[in-house]
Amino acid sequence: MPDDKLERYKKKRDFEGTPEPAGEVTETAAHRFVVQKHAARRLHYDLRLEMEGVLRSWAIPRGPSLDPEEKRLAVNTEDHPLEYLEFEGVIPEGHYGAGNMIVWDRGTYECRGAETDPVKAWHKGTIDLRLHGEKLKGYWLLVKLKGKDEADNWLFFKKPDQYADSGRDITEELPESVLSGLDVSELVEGEQVRWASRVERLLEELQIEPSPIEETVAPMLATLVTRVPSGSGWLFELKYDGIRALAEKKTAISGSTPAISSL
Repeated sequence: MPDDKLERYKKKRDFEGTPEPAGEVTETAAHRFVVQKHAARRLHYDLRLEMEGVLRSWAIPRGPSLDPEEKRLAVNTEDHPLEYLEFEGVIPEGHYGAGNMIVWDRGTYECRGAETDPVKAWHKGTIDLRLHGEKLKGYWLLVKLKGKDEADNWLFFKKPDQYADSGRDITEELPESVLSGLDVSELVEGEQVRWASRVERLLEELQIEPSPIEETVAPMLATLVTRVPSGSGWLFELKYDGIRALAEKKTAISGSTPAISSL
């Protein structure tokens, strides 16, 4: 497939000086999305929807709102490569879009309503979305404004559903990256962004060091058998897939032996 969808993106960037990915058009069957928080000349949020092998992009100056009455301007910008789904870092001064950028939210989306094909919906100017993100969930609309001076201007807003909340500012409440846990002001140029799980970030915030468990202790494992035991002394339940873990609990009495349990 020709790479013309990324031509505008590549012409604006010098990849020897910016950490942004050059990327190529890559056809996939997935419908992923990402919202980047971008502290460029002005702080804004970039919504990107995967379609036609690229990320179709909209710059939202005021960010998303959970209030269905708040219709936010969304400017349709150049397509971005799929590698942007996980891009966060510092774009150096002198380069297009200079400033710090984090992955504020990400997930998958569905197209709903009269047009369920995202490419056709984009061409028609109405994209009825259901977002499955870590922060943005439920039903949203992207609607293109009409008129000769409104070529790239759309509106992005929440539809009334269980996730709508007029009294909640989600950008203020949840300012950090879903990848690194950092806010845009915490990124440092030239440093590798470290991925951390939510549990790791919580432990760091509480200044709690993970406690090592005795290496000689192993979790109880299930045993595969051809038939279940019989008799009135047995009780059965369905086993669901999961992660087997060890937890260590230390009593408050000084010098006592820790109790170690298998979960």
